[in-house]
Amino acid sequence: MKTLKVPIIKKEFYSDDSIYEGELFNRKRHGKGKMTYPDGSSFEGEWEYGKLIGNCKMTLTNGKTIEGECKNGKFVAYSI
Repeated sequence: MKTLKVPIIKKEFYSDDSIYEGELFNRKRHGKGKMTYPDGSSFEGEWEYGKLIGNCKMTLTNGKTIEGECKNGKFVAYSI
């Protein structure tokens, strides 16, 4: 019988007052999640070993959202 590894869904608080809420695997952001920063901005999407990948969304402090594609934790293509 194959053992499935189930991701942990958790809220983590960081020393810079940012908050990650989502899936973790091996103590890293991995799976669906959202990182919110003290200024109210946030990044949301799929994480892989601590970095955003694939479709992602950034919400700015003024509430505007930018959706795009992330590779290795950085936006590579986006639309406003």
